Amino acid sequence: MTNMTEFEKIDKEMRVMGERLSLTHLLVTSMELIETLPEDQRDQAWHAIMMLIEGAKSSGVPIAEG
Repeated sequence: MTNMTEFEKIDKEMRVMGERLSLTHLLVTSMELIETLPEDQRDQAWHAIMMLIEGAKSSGVPIAEG
């Protein structure tokens, strides 16, 4: 196995950060859109978001916490 150069390490870290930010942005946007749904559809939509988050976590997809 070859050692990564400092540039390759930074590049990998930046890609992971970008993926985490993109997924977090998607989740936040989805959560904001849920608030525009009729009241009777919100619980089901929240449940779907929580399933996506748990599935991502269990698959090792990086998600910003908090």
